[in-house]
Amino acid sequence: MKKILYLSLVAVSLSLTSCINVIEELFLNKDGSGKYHITIDMSSIMADGGMRSMMQQFGGDELNNPDNPFASEEPIEVDSVMYMKDAPDSLRQAFGNDDLLKRIKIHQIMSESKEVMTTQFILDFKEIAEVDEFLQKLDKLQTDDNPFGGGGGGLLPSSNGQNALFQLAKRSLTRNAVAGGDAMDAIGDQEKGMMRMMLADATYKVVYHLPGKVKKTTMEGALVDGKTVTLEFPAVDAMEGKAKMDGNIKFKNR
Repeated sequence: MKKILYLSLVAVSLSLTSCINVIEELFLNKDGSGKYHITIDMSSIMADGGMRSMMQQFGGDELNNPDNPFASEEPIEVDSVMYMKDAPDSLRQAFGNDDLLKRIKIHQIMSESKEVMTTQFILDFKEIAEVDEFLQKLDKLQTDDNPFGGGGGGLLPSSNGQNALFQLAKRSLTRNAVAGGDAMDAIGDQEKGMMRMMLADATYKVVYHLPGKVKKTTMEGALVDGKTVTLEFPAVDAMEGKAKMDGNIKFKNR
């Protein structure tokens, strides 16, 4: 699984004209529990006929690795789930919350036949505060050989721990602004240029699924449809902290 995630990121860097879309989803239940998903959709890379040849050209020794799906001429068909509870002991210890760890998984799909390439981070949370902890832990785990850390290479939202990203009070959900939210601050100028080129046509979508019909929202540019609130931004703006995602959603009991 680790190799597959690594190869996904390599494929992205080798295909700068391809579009990467990020979808952040919050599914909220009446009792305050729910699911939190981050999906990084790189399907346009899988649809690119030259992607396999690029991987074979630049793969080097990885082409001799049986875990490398690009080493064979067979169609690439991977559908894999990694449960964080099964991660190495060192990573679990660094994470520091076994209960939360048990409710996190990473779902990877790479399919040539369906032209799909997605990586999805999934958390089943008991209370909204666990979303913040989940994001903070991912940032804490960042290392050169760790596919879980670093906010997904800047493609996942960050939570700096100074204020909660989400707050829930009765039938009101609030997303707070996060200070210092520029994910590109940690990389060099050359890497910034590559990221801006790579994400030029990319979108960052946020979708809130509420347990009751939405009464009103203060989120700028939000599209309300029954129990769902959707916002969409250029991915570069989201990474540079320019996308205005904060605001409040008030919803009914059902």
